[in-house]
Amino acid sequence: LAKANRDLSKEEALHLDSFTVHTFAFVRRPLARFLSAYDETMYKLRMREHDVPPCMSPILKGLLALPEPRRFIAFVELVVQEGAAIVRHYWCIVGPCALHHVL
Repeated sequence: LAKANRDLSKEEALHLDSFTVHTFAFVRRPLARFLSAYDETMYKLRMREHDVPPCMSPILKGLLALPEPRRFIAFVELVVQEGAAIVRHYWCIVGPCALHHVL
């Protein structure tokens, strides 16, 4: 294949067009996926709650102190309010992707 630092020649592009590419996707039920992500996220955050509290937002830290089901409701509200920006609530070097499961 062509090197990344140059464009494909017309001949190379035509050659690539002859390849057959098959794609696929895994599809999960959205609610089941979110519940699984919530469970995984809470597990990871509660494991690190006492180890690295300075890298967790006060909102997220307060949310972890809530009992269930209030914690779940507050977390859903935070996800709806923040959207993808929810990842800004946890910036720890250890396990930096803890909130990415819900995206």
